Amino acid sequence: LRGCAVVDRSVSGCVGDMSVNDSPGASPEVRDHLRILQHWLLRRRRHRRRTLRRLAFTVFLLLALAVTAVACVCVDALQSRAELKAAAGQVHLLQAEVQKGDRKAAAATLTSMQKHAAAAQAKTHGLHWSAVRVLPWIGPNVKAVQTVSDVIDGLAVNALPTLMDATSLVDPTTLAPVNGRVDLKPLVKAEPKVVAANAEVQTAAKKLAAINSKPLLAAVAAPLADLRTQVGKVALTTATAARAVRLLPPMLGADGPREYLLLVQNNAEQRATGGVPTLILLRAVDGAVQVDGTRSSGGNLGDLPKPVLPLTAGEQALFGTLPGIYMADVTMTPDFPRSGQLARAIWRQQVGGD
Repeated sequence: LRGCAVVDRSVSGCVGDMSVNDSPGASPEVRDHLRILQHWLLRRRRHRRRTLRRLAFTVFLLLALAVTAVACVCVDALQSRAELKAAAGQVHLLQAEVQKGDRKAAAATLTSMQKHAAAAQAKTHGLHWSAVRVLPWIGPNVKAVQTVSDVIDGLAVNALPTLMDATSLVDPTTLAPVNGRVDLKPLVKAEPKVVAANAEVQTAAKKLAAINSKPLLAAVAAPLADLRTQVGKVALTTATAARAVRLLPPMLGADGPREYLLLVQNNAEQRATGGVPTLILLRAVDGAVQVDGTRSSGGNLGDLPKPVLPLTAGEQALFGTLPGIYMADVTMTPDFPRSGQLARAIWRQQVGGD
């Protein structure tokens, strides 16, 4: 025994097939040691066999679970696709009903759309979907489908209802001036709803844009590209609406009088955006806009002793000092915001007011 290395295989080679009776001349103490060692080796072999059987069963079980999960995901995906198609088919109907002003029908259509979107979202989530997400190749497709269902459900639950409420508050006919005045209260009331809806739509657009389309199957990538386009168009519309409800009330004097200098241009003079023969001062108060005065661009609005604002080196090299000393020449530069700055500064200095 001392000649055998104390390693499992070496000991097994020396003692594994040896019985106590093979050493008749051994002392009782050695025979006891042999008996203990043989018993230990036997137990170890049995343990290894049990471990291998358990490992094989575990691998088989995992494979069976993976196949089952993938099969369940495929079934759910088909059902979710049908729900999403049903929801998408009601979008145009909802739009037509809103445009007609049929609020009752639009509300019913929206409720049906929300049910389809919620069903699609529920079909694309669960333990089996979470398990399949980590698998190679199919994982990115599962994540994309889940994101799409989440986006559509979010739009149906959060964005569309608020937009419908906003359209009920801001009917186009209510924005028509009555006795020279626009009622700004509906716009002010609708602002929080429109801004919130726009935030939801912009978030949805960002989520869709963040999906990597390269590893996706064509059956997933094509509908995703179409949805990106549709949501992108909606995002442009809601962004414009959010800016409108945020800017129009103060621009029309909801928070106090606002004055605007309107430059009336023509194409009779060689200027970047046209000549400026006339200026009109507009005053907006609580939705009413009126003309507060007119002036020619000549007179005290021209031939100033020095530019009203510092001109850049580039402006002076191209135009000299004319844009800063003549109201008629502020449009020499094609940069219209800069023209506005110069016109406002000349008006303030020569006429007064803000």
